[in-house]
Amino acid sequence: MENSNKIDLKSELKRKLIHLSSIWIPVGYYFISKPAGIILSLLGMLTMIEIDYLKKSSKKFAKFYNKYLGSVLRKEEKNFNKKVFTGGTYMAIGVFITVFFFEKSIALGALTVMIVCDSLSALVGKSFGRIKIFRKTLEGSLTFFLSGLPLVLFVFPRVSDFPEEVYAGIIALLITTIIEAIPFKMDDNILIPVSYGFFYTLFFTLIL
Repeated sequence: MENSNKIDLKSELKRKLIHLSSIWIPVGYYFISKPAGIILSLLGMLTMIEIDYLKKSSKKFAKFYNKYLGSVLRKEEKNFNKKVFTGGTYMAIGVFITVFFFEKSIALGALTVMIVCDSLSALVGKSFGRIKIFRKTLEGSLTFFLSGLPLVLFVFPRVSDFPEEVYAGIIALLITTIIEAIPFKMDDNILIPVSYGFFYTLFFTLIL
């Protein structure tokens, strides 16, 4: 999510460090079953949605929320009456959709790409990006792909024992990198894991 010019670099760094700390989600999911993951991610999504609606309906809660988390909110997210969901809530929605619809091994990779690649690309793009691509930068997009490549090759679990499966992961990562750079209206925390999961599943089926 490199489109971050609405908050300064210090706030963006804090925001992305929080985003990176969410790596516990795929790590935790690795150790539990898919049904358990579906239940927990559903509860997490509903909790985040409830918090966002509380911000809108309760001035006291909105003040409390803004006091502790306001510094990492983008300008439009601080208008609780206009912008209901924050990036954290969109992430919770993205996690639930990914866990629910995709095979566990694919979902683990998709969630990690959303957390690691998106965070690193945003920080590099905001700090060093010069060549614009839509609403992102070439430097940020290259970081997205290059940070995900070793994960696909050496870290992510596989659905099968066939070595050709790695090509499905590389193609999915490349397409997700391109999609992430295009200014879709859908939030990146949903768009990225769903895109990766969909194209991994598609090309895994075609290749094998």
